[in-house]
Amino acid sequence: MTGSKSVISDYLDKKGPLVTFGGTGKGQTRGYGTLTNGVTTFKRVAYVEGLMHNLLSISQLCDKNQKVSFSKKKCKVKNRHKEVILIGTRKADVYIINMNTSTDNVCFLSRASTDINWLWHKRLSYINFKTMNQLSINKLVTGLPDFRFTKVSLCSACEKGKQTMASFKSKQISSISSPLHLLHMDIYGPVNVQSIAGKKYTFVIVDEYSRYTWVFFLRSKSDAPEEIILSDHGTEFKNSTLETFFDEKAISQNFSSVRTPQQNGMLSETNLATQFWAEAVNTTCYTQNRSLIVKHFRKTTYELFRNRKPSIEHFHIFGCVCNILNSKDNLGKFDSKSDDGIFLGYSSISKTYRVFNKRRQTIEETIHVRFDESGPTFPHPHDNEEINQWDDSFFQVPDTPIVDPTPQNLPDVFDATPITQVTPEPDQPTSSEDLLESAPAPSNLLPDPSVNEASTSGQAYQPPALRWTKNHPIEQEEGIDYDETFAPLARLEAILLFLAYAAHMNFKVFQMDIKNAFLNGKLNEEVYVSQPPGFVHPIFPDHVYKLKKALYGLKQAPRAWYDTMSTFLLSKCFERGNIDITLFLKKYPKHIILVQIYVDDIIFGSTNPKLCEKFEFLMKTEYKMSMMGELA
Repeated sequence: MTGSKSVISDYLDKKGPLVTFGGTGKGQTRGYGTLTNGVTTFKRVAYVEGLMHNLLSISQLCDKNQKVSFSKKKCKVKNRHKEVILIGTRKADVYIINMNTSTDNVCFLSRASTDINWLWHKRLSYINFKTMNQLSINKLVTGLPDFRFTKVSLCSACEKGKQTMASFKSKQISSISSPLHLLHMDIYGPVNVQSIAGKKYTFVIVDEYSRYTWVFFLRSKSDAPEEIILSDHGTEFKNSTLETFFDEKAISQNFSSVRTPQQNGMLSETNLATQFWAEAVNTTCYTQNRSLIVKHFRKTTYELFRNRKPSIEHFHIFGCVCNILNSKDNLGKFDSKSDDGIFLGYSSISKTYRVFNKRRQTIEETIHVRFDESGPTFPHPHDNEEINQWDDSFFQVPDTPIVDPTPQNLPDVFDATPITQVTPEPDQPTSSEDLLESAPAPSNLLPDPSVNEASTSGQAYQPPALRWTKNHPIEQEEGIDYDETFAPLARLEAILLFLAYAAHMNFKVFQMDIKNAFLNGKLNEEVYVSQPPGFVHPIFPDHVYKLKKALYGLKQAPRAWYDTMSTFLLSKCFERGNIDITLFLKKYPKHIILVQIYVDDIIFGSTNPKLCEKFEFLMKTEYKMSMMGELA
């Protein structure tokens, strides 16, 4: 309440209650108005005749979901988004808030408002600020802050990613009266880079009435469904097969004008240069369904299609860094409880987030995620040009030749080595022809003078060292970023429980050995090794070897072998055991078979001997192996 009528606007004369001051003084409420300092606005401020000071009610602030905190010298008022909107200073026993528009507090709030502008601009998949204001002012969504969003500078991502062409005038009155009456469809692709799931085409469907959009990702155009109503002139839509189908189903097929996909509404091309392009398209579709406004109805596409306002409180910036709770592994007391991840979007079938687990190299759907939207997203916008250059020049021969570190005169130990020492043991690899292919050294290869140097101290030859390229999109560090080198190893307790169960059920346990197990491991990342001493190619001395599969001596080899073996068993209807992730089991109505993996050795047993024979045959058809007989 205030005693000065000049400080309030939109004044309305309305007699209110009588206010009692300290002592015996009283004042009459004469009307109500609005008080603002340009940033914060208070409505229904009472004008009390005779009041000597402006008073702010703490209880009414709390009723408006605002939080007030007091300290020895200051007080702060925060809104429901935890943003400071007012700051007061203490004088004697009273806290005074300066509401003048020229105070320093206004500058502080202006900077915070700018951060909120760009935060929600990115969360809504780089939607324009005019639409953001319409969503906020007209209360078309829930969860969006009550601010006026302003574009204070250019957005580099918008400038690079959005192009404008001549547009078609939209109809003033829609001829469609209900959802799903007319669908617009289009396929675009192939995209230069396959998605993580191997998809290269995007199939887009837009509802004419609500503008609600669906996206589906295809490996080829032939995967597209045939329920087409309005489309472009692509051969995937304009063909005799569809004409026959439409005639049989009495469906009318229409075509848009040639080379004008705008006539199909909101369908546009996307050319993302990373493997996450499909996730980006899917997330954009999800956010735009909940943020784009249909002018004829002044409602979002989501509300038109589902008849309720969408909530966007759960929106986050695509590509931001996040931490994922690790609930799949049996963790020790001092093990990390979370994995580093990248936010990719929202699940379409459950209330979970889609995130990329950097340690597991997989996309997961989970609700147990913490987001960091303050740092750079992945990939960083400033790295886009650099990443594209890296893609194009990765296999080009460098301008500066790499000096061949192979010594001119190799030690005579190569000639003096007995043949018995060269012959590999049964457990050692016998051939690597199918594991390597020659490739030009990357132009951004980090020189390592210690690689391939001949040992002069008589030490045994070490496996070829790995070489990592610089300017990688993500800084790589062993055990953190260049995937996980740790491989699950069977615990002694798990093996003892396995044998105890076998003794209890009175069945035999057999042992088998996988020959050259690590050579079967499939790598999920690109790995290069240098040419070994004495075997440098005379024509391509600057080339390195690109591994097709894992190799003995490679730090990722144990992990790659475990992933390959576990994937094979899971594909054959085996399940992971609860006591150990290296234990696999397969249940039948009256029998069970247990399989325990210990690196390249496997022990297995079953309540039915025939199941053991079937498992032995299954393994022999997939891997080179030898049966060691019954476990003694």
